[in-house]
Amino acid sequence: MLCGQACINKTSSAKNPGNLQYILLTHGHFDHILSVDLLRKATGAPVLIHADDASFLTNAEHNGYRFFFHRELAMQPADKLLRDQDTLPFGNSILRVMHTPGHTQGSVCYLIDNIMFTGDTLFDQDIGRTDLYGGSMDDLQASLRKIDALPGNFTVYPGHGSVTTLQKQRDYNFYLKNI
Repeated sequence: MLCGQACINKTSSAKNPGNLQYILLTHGHFDHILSVDLLRKATGAPVLIHADDASFLTNAEHNGYRFFFHRELAMQPADKLLRDQDTLPFGNSILRVMHTPGHTQGSVCYLIDNIMFTGDTLFDQDIGRTDLYGGSMDDLQASLRKIDALPGNFTVYPGHGSVTTLQKQRDYNFYLKNI
């Protein structure tokens, strides 16, 4: 889902009007997976998540729902587990998976051309929290170094908040500037 966004092909069918090819999850927290089973059923598109967050789909303690709402939330398991540097075709481009643990152990960013979907790893002038299951500030700092080392600039679509650019974050994001 790319935190609400999805990869779409130009052809369509009655069951899948936009011909959704993948439902890409940047991580497994409840606010990013709540509708994943409904979307999967409506479109037939496979759900993809990093292998280190696979349990988040089926475990309310891991996905945070039990912590916040004291109830269970379990989705169906992912159809495919991703790893760092996996690639997926996207039209005439290639979408690349960049493992960025810290917010969760299986957090990823998706990069395509000069666009980056960061989930809750990097926000406009902020970063994701690390105090929930699987979070680690040390891992997040290493992931921020990995993001900062990317050549060039990217339009950044975070999981929450405003669209920004990687260069703006290099210039103004306290956490990225001080790694």
